[in-house]
Amino acid sequence: MGLDASTPERTPMAWSLTTEDIATLPPLFVAASSGDEDVPLRISKTLARLAPHAVMKTVYFLPHDFDRDVTDPAGMQVYQQALAWMAQQG
Repeated sequence: MGLDASTPERTPMAWSLTTEDIATLPPLFVAASSGDEDVPLRISKTLARLAPHAVMKTVYFLPHDFDRDVTDPAGMQVYQQALAWMAQQG
């Protein structure tokens, strides 16, 4: 992303949500994997814990884009849970 801190806009903090920002988010469905090589599971857990209306579904030992393979039962189950959650938000 080019976050080399060469300007204020290129710092990680400029692209990070504060606790106050997270508190204002709409309802969230957070899907994460313990094997995610891009976004550590602890980051997703923190987001789900701090957001006022969040539901988190965790899969284990799968890559970041675990939902790419729709033939994988784990990905399909999370998709179905996400669709059910969205229907409830109606």
